[in-house]
This record gives sequence, structure tokens and C-alpha cells, in this order.
Amino acid sequence: MSFFQSAFAATALLFASVTPALAVTEFVPPNDMTGRVWSTNSNDGWINARGIGFTVTGDVVIESVGVFQDLNGVALTYTVSEITALSGTFSRTSMLASGGSTVTTSGLEWIDYAIAPITLSAGTNYSIEFSFQGSSNQNFFYNNDNVAWTQGLFTGLEGTLGSSFSNFVVGAFRVDADTVTAPVPVPGALPLMAAGMAGFAAVRRRKKAA
Repeated sequence: MSFFQSAFAATALLFASVTPALAVTEFVPPNDMTGRVWSTNSNDGWINARGIGFTVTGDVVIESVGVFQDLNGVALTYTVSEITALSGTFSRTSMLASGGSTVTTSGLEWIDYAIAPITLSAGTNYSIEFSFQGSSNQNFFYNNDNVAWTQGLFTGLEGTLGSSFSNFVVGAFRVDADTVTAPVPVPGALPLMAAGMAGFAAVRRRKKAA
């Protein structure tokens, strides 16, 4: 690679954004990191929607949501919403994503749904909720005893049931998440220098051709 090609490559790299690969974040309360099956052949509140509420300390993009469940031919739905509070009761102010499918698992498994990328903004409250009618084969919960926790940029994490945080367990949920990063700033003189070098290279080529 010539000196001039190297200079252009360096300029292109400086314009690029720093975008690490998405990482799976499983929300696990530190006061119960194992959880357990709490009920079998039961709905156990999922008909009213169970989920997790949180906010973020920096802007985050999520591209999938998942729940750990054991279902047999059950219609499962999910929503991602902005909510008004992270304690007591709350209202959903804006639905950001929703969907679902009929699910059959082989025991307890992660059930993940890809979603169009959503940017979660620092200081805004969010919930990820799942719901189904009928009974699941097994219902897995962590007992976080209403103690909110923090994982990375996610904070205020706490389980929801319906429109309330007033329950002592939280289901197992996860997301594909990445921090939002800005392009690396380019020194003002660098593009001009690269353009000047390109012009100089063109002159040399013309002289050689002559």
C-alpha cells in the first residue's frame, strides 16, 4: 500500500464510529443469582403481564428481548414501553415495540424476539413485559424481595406485575444491547492534508506519463 493509500485509510478510520458488537445482558438480581421454579402447570400472574422496569445511565440500543420460560403451544406476547415510575404503580406512556408468537419449548428455554433497534435514553423509565393466557409447564423466578439493582448502564431494575412493582419476585429477562457511540472526531486539518496529498499524487502520475 502506498503512502497516499495509507493516509486515505487512516482518514476513513477516523471518520468511523466505534461500534462494538451487541452483547446479551441477562438481568439477574445480586441477592438471588440462581432463582428457581416457583410453580408448575400454572399461569402465576403472566396473564396480567410480568416484566422488568429500569432506566439507563447512558444511551443504549436494544435489538432483542427475551424471557426464560417453559411453554407448550402457548401464545406469548411482549411489549417494550416507556413508563412513568420505577416503584409503586406506573402507567405506560409510549409503546416502543410489541409482538409475539405461539411457543413450544423443550423445558425451560430462552425465548428471544428480534426487534427494530430502539435507543433507550438516559433518565427515561422503561419496561419490558411478557404475557400469556393459560398455563406454563414451569414458572421460573428470582426472589429479589423488591430490592432494585444495577447492571452496567441499566439501573433501577425491578420486577413488574400488571401495572405495579409490588411483587417480591422477578422473571428471567434479557436483551441484546449496545451503548450508543459517537463518531471519532477528525482534526480539522486532516481532510485538507489528505486532499493535498491526493493532488500531489495526481501530479506525479502525470509527470511519469509525460
